[in-house]
Amino acid sequence: MKLYLDDQFMPVGSYLLLAQRMGDAKEIYLTEWTIVRNYNTFVNFVSEHYQEITHVSFDYDLDVDIDYMGKNGLDCALWFKHFYEEKQHPLPKIYIHSRNQFGVQYIWNVFPFPTAKY
Repeated sequence: MKLYLDDQFMPVGSYLLLAQRMGDAKEIYLTEWTIVRNYNTFVNFVSEHYQEITHVSFDYDLDVDIDYMGKNGLDCALWFKHFYEEKQHPLPKIYIHSRNQFGVQYIWNVFPFPTAKY
């Protein structure tokens, strides 16, 4: 199962955005993804399905809503890595599709190099 975190875009939008940045790896965005739009939904979904998740693609800038405490993709990535470490479960393949280049770097720094693609 592939999990796509983005507050407004669909995976096909990442295909178009990442054409130059990812080369052939962008083709992954033309396949089926489960889409989550904010931190709370992300945490709840991962908590229930972490053993089934094979890929995760992170956006950095998530819609800041008071109900979600202003959490962004970096907050999701940090929680995600910690959760998988606690479960002693290997990380799935990590992708970063954010348009925010600073956000890409922040998330990139959370994960070990061979796991992440952006």
